[in-house]
Amino acid sequence: MIGFEIGANGAKHCWAGIGAPGDLQINIVWVLRHSQEDFTGTPGTADETVSLSVGGKAYAKAEYLNWPYLNLKVGDEVTIRVVDRDSFDAPATRGVIDHEKAEEYLKELFERLKRKYESTQS
Repeated sequence: MIGFEIGANGAKHCWAGIGAPGDLQINIVWVLRHSQEDFTGTPGTADETVSLSVGGKAYAKAEYLNWPYLNLKVGDEVTIRVVDRDSFDAPATRGVIDHEKAEEYLKELFERLKRKYESTQS
């Protein structure tokens, strides 16, 4: 089965793979949060984070899969290797994909966008 070996600073973080129809992603994200009032944030404080997440979906079981989250800092080195293995680390969390709830959300989003853009076309 094809999957990913993810490491940080020379140590293994996880082996992630699904082994069935699905998808698997690795994301590294930098965020500088801001207050709602003035959009300021302070670099180098809790306002600023860098993190790595590994997740995906197993289509047949309609599951979201997530492996352990990893906080990063300046100077950290992340390695990703595509591997072919017989087994992978179990996901840290699994969640059921609720198709009805997703459809309701999309309809609500459509209606909100429709109201927003139709009101500007006068």
